[in-house]
Amino acid sequence: MTLSWKSILYLYIFLYTFVSTVFFLVGVSGFSTTPYIRAAYILPLLILTIFYVLKIGGVPKVEGVYARVVKVFVLFIPIWLGIGVSNGGLYLITDFLYSLLFILIFFVFYGSLRLNKVTQSEFSSTLNKLVLITIGILDFNFIFGMSPPGLLLVFVSVYIVYRLSMFSDNKYMKLYLLFSVLMLATTGNRGYILSLVAVLGCIIFFVIDRRKMKTIVPTVIIIPIVIWSLFSAYLPSPIERRFTETMHIIEHGVSIENSLAVYQRFYEQQMVLDTLNENILLIPFGSGFGATLDMTNSEDDSVMNSQLLGAAKTHNIHFLHASILYRYGVVGMAIYLMFLCCAVYNLIKYKRNNPPPLFVYFNLYVIAVTVFSVPASSYLFVDPMLPISLAASDYFKDRS
Repeated sequence: MTLSWKSILYLYIFLYTFVSTVFFLVGVSGFSTTPYIRAAYILPLLILTIFYVLKIGGVPKVEGVYARVVKVFVLFIPIWLGIGVSNGGLYLITDFLYSLLFILIFFVFYGSLRLNKVTQSEFSSTLNKLVLITIGILDFNFIFGMSPPGLLLVFVSVYIVYRLSMFSDNKYMKLYLLFSVLMLATTGNRGYILSLVAVLGCIIFFVIDRRKMKTIVPTVIIIPIVIWSLFSAYLPSPIERRFTETMHIIEHGVSIENSLAVYQRFYEQQMVLDTLNENILLIPFGSGFGATLDMTNSEDDSVMNSQLLGAAKTHNIHFLHASILYRYGVVGMAIYLMFLCCAVYNLIKYKRNNPPPLFVYFNLYVIAVTVFSVPASSYLFVDPMLPISLAASDYFKDRS
């Protein structure tokens, strides 16, 4: 029995965009819809991957740099689950399911690629179609005033930037891709802009040939900045507001008056540090699955009002490093840093060996989604494209 790796990709993209659009059309929006949108693609993917594992009678064998780190991650799941039992509740279950889905997608996706002997050209063709379809959906949503789902925005933007800098498309395709990423960028947040900067930096320093710098830099940096600046000047956007807000914070510091959202993140971080200082036994492995913070004293009403189980049991800790330390401790932080270091290592090591384009793209995505999640950690834990990218990177490493 073979499972088409395409089904995982298409199921995720279709369900994410469809459910997000439905909520928008019925007039329901905001952070309170996030758990339901994520459940709409997480549960079907769980069922699909579990069915595959049961059908073949075991977990597929994997090999590669990321595979080693994933196997280490698997070893600590029982510890975080055991510690989290005392937390109890719905979040214990969801945290465990997020980790289970991450592991299953990695093993199943890699196993499907190997079993079906997928070639780079076959995968590239599917990825091209999928990205173009997704861009079309996001452009449609943008026209009607709907903010694109964050993870899909990163998915297509990293692909577009990489494709613009590395491939010789015809001029009309380049213009369409460039216009699309600039238009969608106006709906992004600080994490999104930082992720694009990180990708551009990696492309310039680790990927492209120095001799191409004169043509690459204007294409993917200078021209987009100029066009985007003109675009934003006549069409005020969320990213423009956040940019102004960030500059004000740099000048005057973090405070409730300057930015309540940023102030809230540092408030949460301090609560995490205080908790770890009060109980140093939590430092190695954290508080486990389902750990929450009491945010009843928070100044941010949007945080308190959007929590599924109330402000006293706030599960979402915005800063990525604070969230990982609180739930998974120093061990968890080391594992996530290993994923990030492996991505950078892969780009550096294989630059001179003319690596397959897909190998480069998926490592760029690992870096981008990690940076994107720094101010909003929950994205990293629920992103199916992260384990897909890890698995695809390991699979395509030595395949041209």
